[in-house]
Amino acid sequence: MALFLIRDPLHQNYSKFFDSCFNLLPLETPGIHVLVGTAFPDLTTTRHVLSTLYAQLRDNSTKHGFPPELEIDVLLRPSGQSYKSQYCVKGEFPDPPTHIVAIDAETEQCDVPFDNDPKDANGKKAITAVGGTFDHIHDGHKILLQTAVLYAQKHVIVGVTGPKLLQKKKYAEMLQSLPERIDNVCKLLQLHLPSGVSFSIYEINDVCGPTGFVRDIDILVTSQETAKGAEFVNKYRKEQGFSSLEVVEVGVVGGNGSDNWSGKLSSTDFREREWRKLHS
Repeated sequence: MALFLIRDPLHQNYSKFFDSCFNLLPLETPGIHVLVGTAFPDLTTTRHVLSTLYAQLRDNSTKHGFPPELEIDVLLRPSGQSYKSQYCVKGEFPDPPTHIVAIDAETEQCDVPFDNDPKDANGKKAITAVGGTFDHIHDGHKILLQTAVLYAQKHVIVGVTGPKLLQKKKYAEMLQSLPERIDNVCKLLQLHLPSGVSFSIYEINDVCGPTGFVRDIDILVTSQETAKGAEFVNKYRKEQGFSSLEVVEVGVVGGNGSDNWSGKLSSTDFREREWRKLHS
């Protein structure tokens, strides 16, 4: 596991630094943590910076021949884990410890663009909810889960799709089991949740999942691709006498609605690769 330390990705472009780091790492490196050393002015800014960083990191890892399965996590607080390799930009952190390699890589001044800003909520609320298949967890899943964590003051509810709703998925035989998918979600939440914020996980066997029977939820986090489902959820909650949910929409990684999300990052691609390996 390797750690990249960066200070201000809102105003500095770290692509050249990431390029230098990946150039030094062996291809068998199991994962990368990127620790951001500054806080951001608001939640919307934080979400945009996270999306930008994940895209830059994945582009660089692919360029250097790392597999798509390489674990990449952007952290807003230290994880407490130990790392075999640690890197920072030379001069960005005064007198870094000797075990941190300071790389002489130029960072370019920039401002993270806020194009096509998705629907947002009015700040943090007590309880957030998010749902998905979470099969072969990828960067898009991580941004979705981290957004749910960002907006939660007390508790995060995660719905994980049960097997009976997944029978028509492409390459369904390569789907991870429900316990495996839940375990991966738990590990991610434990990595990102701040002290004092708890979580619970439910199996989803219908359109609404826990949002259809848990009264005390404030915010629903959804991707732009599945945002119409939020309208159905709020209609159903109204019929049950529950309060409507504020909706936070997260952009789809690698795609847009104008081409039916054709270029999106997808678990289907991971399952297809596994299927082809198995049948080659």
